[in-house]
Order: sequence, then structure tokens, then C-alpha cells
Amino acid sequence: MEKAKDKAAETTEKHTGFNALVSGLGIAPVSAFYIVCNTLSTYNSPGKTPLCHRFFCSCSISHEKQGRKLYGFRPVKAELEAEGYTFASDSDCEIILPLYYKYGLDMFRHLDAEFAMILYDSRKKLLIAARDPIGIRPLFYGYSESGHIAFASEAKNLVGLCKKIYPFPIGSYYCNGQFVRYCDIADTPAYSQDELPEILTNIREKLVAGVDKRLDADTPVGFLLSGGLDSSLVCAIAAKKLGK
Repeated sequence: MEKAKDKAAETTEKHTGFNALVSGLGIAPVSAFYIVCNTLSTYNSPGKTPLCHRFFCSCSISHEKQGRKLYGFRPVKAELEAEGYTFASDSDCEIILPLYYKYGLDMFRHLDAEFAMILYDSRKKLLIAARDPIGIRPLFYGYSESGHIAFASEAKNLVGLCKKIYPFPIGSYYCNGQFVRYCDIADTPAYSQDELPEILTNIREKLVAGVDKRLDADTPVGFLLSGGLDSSLVCAIAAKKLGK
């Protein structure tokens, strides 16, 4: 076990994009888990100081100021504030732990987001890992020779620590030794029976809404315009929404 810990630290130090959170947060000995993941992304804007809560959260969403990845977080934040929760910043990530307090593991069904995250609940001694339904954010896992699980947002950080490395299943969370699928985007209970004009209207509304919710950013938003249909539509919608 000590050898595995040393190997995890050694592997992590080779890549500057990752921090060895094991020693600093005392996570490694808890329930025989290892975490090899990137630095905390929930920052307080002025000094980029990690926001601390009663238990630990690392969320692979963004390293620097950019577009927010927890879409529509402002109404959710307002709802939580009305329930008595207080926030220290304008970060979208800061709603994650209050949502966990409120919903528990069912929280992931309430997120409209792209994410890969590790939560450690010090009250219940639970380590939880989760990934968004589409798998936009990378997350990998593997088991050491002694059977301990490890997580990393880059597969190479698990090389030498785990015999085999697997992509974390999309739309799933890990808790108590089990992977649970909380969302399956391929699951279609019923097909649309609408007429073509209504279908086209719905597609347009969803496209506009999809672009609009990604425009909430703490720095100016830019686009790569290739001249193709997709990027032209996205830029046209954004330009109209932003009045530019």
C-alpha cells in the first residue's frame, strides 16, 4: 500500500497539470482509495483561492476564468440562497456542495453540465466520483495490485499505479464500490409524433437555448468561425443574443 502511495505521488509530480491531493488533504488512507486528479477548479475570483467547505470537492470544469460549465446555475443558486445557503463568489462550481447536501447522490440528475468530479463526504466517509452524461470531461480509473481504486483525469497518470486503466463510464457515479448509471442519453422512452413544422421549431429553440446558456462567462466569449453551417449558426445566434 505504501509503495502504491509513493508511485501515485511520483506519477503525479511528472505532470504539472495535476496536484498530488493525497498528502495535502489526507484522502489516501480513507477507505483505501487513491485520488490522482487536477487542481481544484472552484476559485474565489480575486486571488483564485480554492473555496473550502466542510468536505472536499475537486471538479474538472475549468482551470482559468472562462465559460461556465454548470449551465443555468444562477436560478439554482438563487433557490439555494432562498433556502439559507450562502456563497463566497460568483463561481458556478460553488453550488455543487450545497446541491449534494440537498439531494445526495441524486444531485447528478439535477445538473445540466459538463463535468468530472470527485466528492469526499467526511460525515459519511464516502468517496464519490461522477462524470457527465455525454462524457465531455475526461475521467479514468483503475485498480492497484492490492485492489485499491484510483481516479485521474488523464490516463497516463495511472500508468504504473494500475494494471489496467478504464474510461469512467459516462452518465455514471461511483460510490461504495459500485458504478451507478444515473443518466443514459441513448434511452428513448418514446419517439416524437409531432408534425415536421413543429419538429423544426423545437430544433431551433433547443439550438438557441444551447448557445445562450453557454454565453454566461466571466471573460469575453470568442468563436472559431470556419464558414461552415455549424459555426455560422452558433456565431449568428450568439451575435444576436449579445447584441454584437
